[in-house]
Amino acid sequence: MREVSLAEAVRTFPPATLRPMLEVRLRELELVRIRLAPGFQSLAQDHIITLADLLGKPRHSAGADRRESSPRQQATPTQGMRHTSSVVKQLTALDARRLAYEAQLDRKKTPPTRTSLAP
Repeated sequence: MREVSLAEAVRTFPPATLRPMLEVRLRELELVRIRLAPGFQSLAQDHIITLADLLGKPRHSAGADRRESSPRQQATPTQGMRHTSSVVKQLTALDARRLAYEAQLDRKKTPPTRTSLAP
């Protein structure tokens, strides 16, 4: 099974499949955000905001504790979803940022190579 980026999923998955998957991803990001390294925390927060916007959730609740006094209504698969090319562009840019952070971490982990001093 190959990995699918969020941007690709938004572009290609049917709304009935996409919405539940994005809801789960949003919740996962909310839960792990505080455990991430600082560069990844801001990246996770930007993903949270982008996914909340796509799902039609209020911005003020993105990343906030979502306890509610009344039971949440079940949304239909397409209800509230903002399916635009700008969201795909945002997700693609966020993916590029993630790859750049990962590359930085890889460079920091790689020990410097030793050169031989032959006479």
